[in-house]
Amino acid sequence: MNLSQKCMIRKVKSMDKALIDLIFMSQKRKDLLLLLKNGGKPIEEIVNGLNVNPTGMLPQIKKTER
Repeated sequence: MNLSQKCMIRKVKSMDKALIDLIFMSQKRKDLLLLLKNGGKPIEEIVNGLNVNPTGMLPQIKKTER
């Protein structure tokens, strides 16, 4: 394995850890991902399914879109 490949592997591992941290630091994001595990849903269905305020949920959706 060359140096470039090793750097890429480290970068992916770092991104994986950052994503895991992002998810587990918020109950809303965990609930959102569980709701969306079988595919995308309209915002109305997300809001109703999680019984949350759309204004409070939009930042969580944006964070998970990365």
